[in-house]
Amino acid sequence: MASLSGEGYLRDRVRDSSGVNIEHLECSICKDLLWIPVACQTCETPFCSACIKQWRTNRPIKCPNLCDTFIERKCPPFIVKMLSQLQIACAYQIYGCMEIIPYEALEKHELQCDYRRQQCSGCHLEVSKRELANHEANCALIDVTCPDCKFVYKRCDASMVHTDNVCLKEQLRQLRIEFQENKRELQDFSQQMKELRTLQALSHKYVTITFHNLMNSYSKRGACPELYRGLKWSGFEYMYESYARMKHANSGYVYAFQSTDSSCIIFSSSHASISVDPPNEAFSVLALTACAAWIDNLQLTITGHRNSIKIKNHVSALRFGKPQEIILGWTDIDMLTFESSREIRPSETPNSGNQFIFTCLRFAY
Repeated sequence: MASLSGEGYLRDRVRDSSGVNIEHLECSICKDLLWIPVACQTCETPFCSACIKQWRTNRPIKCPNLCDTFIERKCPPFIVKMLSQLQIACAYQIYGCMEIIPYEALEKHELQCDYRRQQCSGCHLEVSKRELANHEANCALIDVTCPDCKFVYKRCDASMVHTDNVCLKEQLRQLRIEFQENKRELQDFSQQMKELRTLQALSHKYVTITFHNLMNSYSKRGACPELYRGLKWSGFEYMYESYARMKHANSGYVYAFQSTDSSCIIFSSSHASISVDPPNEAFSVLALTACAAWIDNLQLTITGHRNSIKIKNHVSALRFGKPQEIILGWTDIDMLTFESSREIRPSETPNSGNQFIFTCLRFAY
């Protein structure tokens, strides 16, 4: 059988058998010298490990030596001892390697041999490991990257496809791209600063809602009023701490109360909205505090609208029962919409476990 390198037969490369009869070390499948042998537990016949693996692909039970069942075991020690006495020529001797290696060290040597064949990444010619670096340093088909413009070309095409003019044009194109990116970043920064100045000017007008005065009953849940604190609320429910502890003792509802002085929270499943109430035409939202009711990493998408057009968007991953402040700093909007989502398992319904909780909202007209 071929050695690890796949070149040349081991039997033909034996240089010193030290009196060992190599006929006794033959694989009965490939008829060559045993290579990394294993044996049949019943008849103790040794086989090359690769040969028996291929044999069992089509005959998973039978032994090549006609045993009813093949059960693999280690090769008999006396076989291993005889193999260890052999001296083998390297498979790459035809390319110049003159090493004679003990059987047990052959695999390691052939993996590291300087004469091992490797393929050039440019022309794909096979050369020896020791020659590869020098070959690729001069190969006309190797890809070269210009350090100035990062253009990639074949070494042999340098004079045609990568002239000085091409290089300068490519550098200029990249500078234009960088300029446009920097311009967009500057515009975004200017917009953020404008919003920040607006928010600072309105800071004394911000209203903080903690939902403490939603209802008077402290042992219930219900739908949030459509009009509350000057805003329209759609898709929200409220819940008191006493009710949460009674009905959902291990939920994120209970843990959410630990971050607020209010005895009431509001929550929603999947879809909800907050919009302006006439005569006000728009409002600003500085921040809100939210968490997930049942699972970690619940994705909450918050969208700001103006005249039914989406103008802002923010996505947060909510923690289970651990309210976090979400800074928005949005101005001149007339509606906020909320959508929560998560990966749904086959046994669940789409809205199962999607509840998100608000404990605080800061806004201004």
